[in-house]
Amino acid sequence: DYALVRVDTATGRAERVSAPFTGFGTMRGLAFVGTRLYGVTAAGGGVPASLIEIDTRTGAATLVRRLGFEPQGAASAVVFDPPR
Repeated sequence: DYALVRVDTATGRAERVSAPFTGFGTMRGLAFVGTRLYGVTAAGGGVPASLIEIDTRTGAATLVRRLGFEPQGAASAVVFDPPR
């Protein structure tokens, strides 16, 4: 199960922030853009690959958009490239 956890950097203890994400496929990558956390999920359970925003306080995942491609392999990542 995939869930958001908060790690105390002083003690290394992890505290679960959310229940496992539902309604999306396997998480393939995470990235912060400013204070917002985004994730890319693979297709799964009849749901296409997706870009989601994750609320870091509650762990709630919200669909930003369906992707037109399928992230491949365990090395998938999320990169933000702001307009210049």
